[in-house]
Amino acid sequence: MYAIFARKTKKEKQELIKKNYALENQVKELQKTLKIEQEKGLLKRIFNK
Repeated sequence: MYAIFARKTKKEKQELIKKNYALENQVKELQKTLKIEQEKGLLKRIFNK
């Protein structure tokens, strides 16, 4: 009984780790996009003066 529970929790933990990794990658991509958009805004302000 304990072995079944241990395997289940190990599998759940692995799934959470995968989801966490995927979310971290999404955050990194969003940060890159935000930085690019901020730089575009800065360039617009510089060249529109």
